[in-house]
Amino acid sequence: MKLRKTILAWTTAIVVAPASAVAFVWPSFNPSEFPEISVAIYDSARDGCWTNIGEAERYASDLLSRKGFILVDRGKKVGVPSFNISVMALRVANGSCFGHIRVDLAMIGFMTDKPYIGVTGIYGDRDYLVGRPQNLNNDVLEQIRLLVKEIMRP
Repeated sequence: MKLRKTILAWTTAIVVAPASAVAFVWPSFNPSEFPEISVAIYDSARDGCWTNIGEAERYASDLLSRKGFILVDRGKKVGVPSFNISVMALRVANGSCFGHIRVDLAMIGFMTDKPYIGVTGIYGDRDYLVGRPQNLNNDVLEQIRLLVKEIMRP
């Protein structure tokens, strides 16, 4: 509970510029402090540049479950961290896919004394620009694996 209060204090105190400018992993994000987590997919890929969307969601869910998190449906509870997977990609003239992969762990909360003011905490993120001849499927899975590994470091 102490960690939650600390996180809320920091997220309230910090006004974050664009999320891509935040590049860190919270030092002790773990299931004992945040037992529940959701997984969210944001697909802005076109022309077959990301085709394993369901596999990516299952992979993230499986990795987080194995680390001790309880997966919940997105939007069912307030204050549950969300493991977000976002891909923006398109096929360019030579037939290759070029895009941006962002995987982050964030939580939106509300200040208790002002219920209409939302605060966002970013607890870890990875931004990755990549071009591949066929699709970005393996790159998405690798970014998921790396962020889960980073957030669970001792």
